[in-house]
Amino acid sequence: MIRPCEDWRALAGGLRTYGAFGVKAACTLAAYGGPAPFLQAFETEGGAALVFEGELILCGDTEELRQFAVLCPGVHTVLCEERTAALLPFPTVRTGVVMTAQGGGEGFPPPPQLDSLYGMITELFGISDPDKALYVDLSHRLRHGASSALCRDGGCAVVHHGPAGSLLTAMGVLEHLRRRGVGGSLAAEALRRTAGPLWLFCADERARRLYGRCGWKEQGRYALLTRKD
Repeated sequence: MIRPCEDWRALAGGLRTYGAFGVKAACTLAAYGGPAPFLQAFETEGGAALVFEGELILCGDTEELRQFAVLCPGVHTVLCEERTAALLPFPTVRTGVVMTAQGGGEGFPPPPQLDSLYGMITELFGISDPDKALYVDLSHRLRHGASSALCRDGGCAVVHHGPAGSLLTAMGVLEHLRRRGVGGSLAAEALRRTAGPLWLFCADERARRLYGRCGWKEQGRYALLTRKD
């Protein structure tokens, strides 16, 4: 039976079994450390699930978790393995590959100025953030050492840290500055500075090749679904 998690620390540490999905969930658990109106964690014999600001992350592929994805209230999107997505009754937003590489452990410099980083991310990815949820989350993670960031030469990369590994996210370069080596330099630096495995989700073929040249290897496929109640 799926149930609310009582020991968040133990759950976060055990999520490495589920690859990038577990790492993403564990990074969020580590950043916030306990239940909140916008964050809920659940566990079951065959896996776990995390709901964070309307996104449901499925760690595992069982009938119970799939039923939970259908019935869980307050969910707008579902992140799961591609094979799981094929069994869920929701439209697919995108699919892509899961990749991982071993970091060099050099450590990160102090984070860049928050407003500059936030502005870069929203411009790069066309994000509308009217209630500033992204800004607040990014500020919280950076202030508490749960994330690190690089921001230079018209590009940025954010790395979330957790007990199951780290996750590269918000990685990109402004369009007019692409094809100058900035993306590859940022990706390589993020990997060099990260301790332990660094995971990522990639839906773009050109980016997949770039990550491959930097040392990442494919470890499966993912899907992001939209759920309309």
